[in-house]
Amino acid sequence: MMKILKWILIVVVVLVVLVAAVGYMLPREVVVATTEDIRQPPGKVFHFVAGFVDRTAWDPWIRSDTATKCTFDLKPGYTGSKYMWEGPKIGTGIMEVDSVVFGSYILNSVSFMKGSAIPEEWTFTPTENGTHLTWTIKMVSDSPLERLMNHMFRGMIQKTIDSGRDDLKNYLETQEVVMPDSIPGV
Repeated sequence: MMKILKWILIVVVVLVVLVAAVGYMLPREVVVATTEDIRQPPGKVFHFVAGFVDRTAWDPWIRSDTATKCTFDLKPGYTGSKYMWEGPKIGTGIMEVDSVVFGSYILNSVSFMKGSAIPEEWTFTPTENGTHLTWTIKMVSDSPLERLMNHMFRGMIQKTIDSGRDDLKNYLETQEVVMPDSIPGV
């Protein structure tokens, strides 16, 4: 019996060492990005994303958990605006607008439950027919286990934001987005 326990312990230790070694070899940073051309002007697309306008109509995570309760705390000029959610599948989280360049750039921080904040960037570039949108999520970790998890979930996250990008494009090109009377810089 002791020999079996000894071998089980050795196997567990070897597995932990292997996971740690693989994790340390992986890059600290995993970047997931998606792009799309949208037939709307950059100011309108920017306002829609930065102002959390109808966010629940296209947000890929909220759409996957329709029982989610969402609340919004909107600030003039967007910076400091918050989008909070709590759902049975996706859990609790918050997105806060950290900085903006009106009409062209948004930096958000996204936190799930009590995890560390994940930066999310949006860029809006004018094109002949509207806006070239880029949505980027950057996951950084020092922990070998978190590095491994970030790399394992990269494909799933890519698929999810691609779906959100498609829903965002569809919504913006088929629904009327009303601009507020005054937004500085837009």
